[in-house]
Amino acid sequence: MSRSLTLAAALSILPLQAMSEAPNVAADIAPVHALVAQVMGGVGAPDLLIPATQSPHSSSLKPSDAAIVQEADIVFIIGSELTPWLADRIATLSPEARVVDLLDHAVVQRSYTEAGEGHDDHDDHDDDKGHEDHADHDDHEDHANHDDHDDHADHEEHAEHEEHAEHEAHADHKEHDDHEDHAGHEGHEGHDHDGLDPHAWLNPRNAEAWLGIIAEELSKLDPDNAEQYRDAALMNSGALRRLADEVSAKLAPFEGQKFLAYHDAYGYFADRFGVVSAGSLASNEGAAPSAADMRRAQDLIGAGEVACVFTEPQFNAKSLEVITESSSANVVELDPLGARHQPGPALYASLINDMATAFETCLGKPG
Repeated sequence: MSRSLTLAAALSILPLQAMSEAPNVAADIAPVHALVAQVMGGVGAPDLLIPATQSPHSSSLKPSDAAIVQEADIVFIIGSELTPWLADRIATLSPEARVVDLLDHAVVQRSYTEAGEGHDDHDDHDDDKGHEDHADHDDHEDHANHDDHDDHADHEEHAEHEEHAEHEAHADHKEHDDHEDHAGHEGHEGHDHDGLDPHAWLNPRNAEAWLGIIAEELSKLDPDNAEQYRDAALMNSGALRRLADEVSAKLAPFEGQKFLAYHDAYGYFADRFGVVSAGSLASNEGAAPSAADMRRAQDLIGAGEVACVFTEPQFNAKSLEVITESSSANVVELDPLGARHQPGPALYASLINDMATAFETCLGKPG
């Protein structure tokens, strides 16, 4: 009798196990994918839509990636400021999927016009100027328990993401049902460096806050695993704080030193860790630098404004090599997406550590 009861009990668990399967989850870029993977832990694994070797500003979905979106229950993205082409593809391929725009939940936000205006976040974790409405995120322990996470419980302000039926802001893309024909976006004009800077993952404070957002969103879809998601978010939050402290110590000797990058992607990192962007080579995201861009960068280097110039694996470095070949400026590769690393939970910390090492190398050696 006891053996029969044991067998019956075991069989009764099977439907519950089936219900506890992780939702189908996708993320736009490798750093976001890494954070989602950290939160999902042993429950499941998210899919990555945009390889870290490609620029998200001008990428496109392969047919295999489109199939992932079609099956997705939830997609975590930085937002239209980074990938203006992606939201409509998701809406077309999977209109029922929940889309979470993480830039809306960044505790530190900056505009491109703030470049060089100061370091609001450097050495002061409680001073997020320009984003006071998220001040409650200053203590991430609030995300650990998530019992009082009412701020994000309903996400009324993003209700339009539930359907994505209209997408008025991207109506000009509504014919992209065959977006694979646009692979590579060779003719992409890029967009001007104004408005909200979307490269918010390069400040670990945003990544820390997003862990809590990701845990809550996954918990709504998969309440059976909610505790695991929240525990993983708390554990990895502590790891991110330690990471930021280590990078701060490493870059402290270079506070105030200036650098030139291929494109304007590093304001969040610079503001957080005290280095200063003197500008970028390409004035438009996803576009090759113009002759005027080249002359401006040469003038900066020639005037001794910068001694450190960064290339990126996602862009052709020849234009930077041309303008630095007759100068004493150091040229080092800086990767904002983690192209040299395998996608997965470890990528985010590896990315931030690699960036710190690149800055230390470029700024620390004589020009």
